[in-house]
Amino acid sequence: MKALLDASVLIEWKKGNAEVAGIVDKIEDINISTLTHFEFMVGEDKPNELSNTFFRDYPLLPFNSHDSAKAVTIYRDLSRKGKMINIMDILIAGQALEHGLTVVSADSHFKAIKGLDSIIITKLR
Repeated sequence: MKALLDASVLIEWKKGNAEVAGIVDKIEDINISTLTHFEFMVGEDKPNELSNTFFRDYPLLPFNSHDSAKAVTIYRDLSRKGKMINIMDILIAGQALEHGLTVVSADSHFKAIKGLDSIIITKLR
C-alpha cells in the first residue's frame, strides 16, 4: 500500500499509539505532505528529535496545482452535499487522490470523500 499520512496520525504516533506503529509498519510506501508537515510543526511548541523523525525518514510530497485541482473538485462536491470538512483535510485528500495514495488519519470525515481510500485509526484518550 502507498499511503499519505495525515497530521492526526503523526500526533497519535507521538503520543505512543500502538495502532499507528502497527499500521505504519505495514505500509510499503509512506508519504507525508508538505501540508501535513506545516500542520504538525505549527502545533509543536518545541520541535525535537522525536518530532522530526518522520520528516527525516520519509519523503515530503510537495502540494502542486494538480493536487489543488482535485481539492477544488472535492470542495465543490462536499459543499453541494452540505458536508463540508476542514480545508486542510480537503487539500490533503486532493493530493492523495491525485497521487493514488491511501490517506491514513484519525479523522473519520475522510470516509465521506468520493473515491478516496482511507484508513481511520482510533485516537488515544
